Amino acid sequence: MQRLRIAFTKEDPLRFIGHLDVVRLWERACRRARVPLAYTLGFTPHPRLQFAAPLALGVTGEAELVDVFLTAPLLPGELRERLAPQMPPGCRLVRVEEVPLLGPAAAARLRWAAYRVVAGGAGPVGDPARSREDAAAPGSRWATGAGRAGLPGDTPDEAALAGLPPDVPWRPEAERLPPPEAAPRAPAPGEVQARIDALLAAPVLPRERVREGKTVPYDLRPLVLELRLVAPPSPGPGAAPGGGPGAADGPETVTLGMRLRADPSGQGRPEEVTDALGLRPRRIHRLGLGLEPGAGD
Repeated sequence: MQRLRIAFTKEDPLRFIGHLDVVRLWERACRRARVPLAYTLGFTPHPRLQFAAPLALGVTGEAELVDVFLTAPLLPGELRERLAPQMPPGCRLVRVEEVPLLGPAAAARLRWAAYRVVAGGAGPVGDPARSREDAAAPGSRWATGAGRAGLPGDTPDEAALAGLPPDVPWRPEAERLPPPEAAPRAPAPGEVQARIDALLAAPVLPRERVREGKTVPYDLRPLVLELRLVAPPSPGPGAAPGGGPGAADGPETVTLGMRLRADPSGQGRPEEVTDALGLRPRRIHRLGLGLEPGAGD
């Protein structure tokens, strides 16, 4: 057998693909590329694919790691040539290297993860109470075109439908969502930097996580290895160059760089760091994973 480690990207086209679908993506790509993929033994064999750290839904990455076990040896370049044409848009092979067959899994050697986070101001967007009511609604009564006839409950009259094109859905007034409000702007860069300095200077940062319906306290501070403001904020709509009219509205977003612990002692999450800074993440991109050096590296 042989074990090859592949670094790959998960870009915008795959941003909302869950981890189980990513596993199936790799299995199908290996099958189409006629890669001699090894399978587990037992009643329901599974492909021997070991991922270092699955990405959360909505998070992109540029150097994700997967170990592929083969039943016949292939050169790293040959495997790359076979797999590259089979990968979907948004998944590119960055590098392929051979690692010891009996060495520890990448997940066991994982020590940290680096992120780039684009964040805006915190605060509720829209009416939270109304959102909860809509989420608890017992089902929608949508209708379009000819399907509008025979709706249960509230039925639109001809005047309500006169101005709607056939492909525009109708919904009773009580079930319509309010227009979304503009996302809050991020604080000024100086204020964000002051919050970063305060977070890094704090001896402890008590926080809470909810797991399986239970609230678990933890300390966020030892999970943050590095945190910095890496880029100037982008100007918001109406902002004038040079601090003219509109610049006082504040930046639209700020970009943060962070390196968080990711080992058996704890896993740092970028959204929890931004929440501790009083910000809300809009885009999270994982830059890389740090593995503990081992034999054969």
